[in-house]
Amino acid sequence: MHKSHVISYVLATGSTAGFGVTKDLKALADATNVDDLDDYFDKAYASASLLLFAFICAAILSVFSSYALPKMVNSG
Repeated sequence: MHKSHVISYVLATGSTAGFGVTKDLKALADATNVDDLDDYFDKAYASASLLLFAFICAAILSVFSSYALPKMVNSG
């Protein structure tokens, strides 16, 4: 397993954990009528979205590098 795959897994895990925890905590805050945390939850969703975007970019780069690697080996 390459380092890029490990980073991709960390990004994907962080993103899904961020979405899951934020959803659960928002439901708990709504059940207890705490309205002061909406800004906090918006920021949490934004950071989880950035992690998801980073995972997608890392996955695309991993695919591109897997196509470029055989060309480098054959030409060298």
